Amino acid sequence: MIQRIQTLWFLVGGICIALIPVLASIGLSSVYPQLPAYVPQILVGLIVLICSMTLFAIFRFKDRKGQILLTHLLVLDVILLALLRFGFLFATGGQSAVFGTADAQLNATAFGLMLLAIFCFLLARKGIIADQKLLKSVDRLRD
Repeated sequence: MIQRIQTLWFLVGGICIALIPVLASIGLSSVYPQLPAYVPQILVGLIVLICSMTLFAIFRFKDRKGQILLTHLLVLDVILLALLRFGFLFATGGQSAVFGTADAQLNATAFGLMLLAIFCFLLARKGIIADQKLLKSVDRLRD
């Protein structure tokens, strides 16, 4: 059912990912001019992909195995987003941008939102598994 608890966890996780460009300055090329111009486009594209996959997972409530698979893909995509975001900074000599400057707050915010999203997606997975167990027990009682 769409009103189950995993829907709320998917929504919170999707909102966390959607807030990254707003709160954590995804426009890195203006902050770090040494980054290639395509980097922010890749990161925004990955954020849009994660948000659309989250909405797809919410409305795929009848296929719980598919929801669990989407949850695993979402967690992997968020990890990929974190690796790309901080990997690009390290690769272009932005190590000081990650640690010890005024922009470190933005990077910490982005990283915190990504961790919160992963946590929410894992809680959604836990809710899906609980629904599967509930349905199995109800089916057992019917037989």
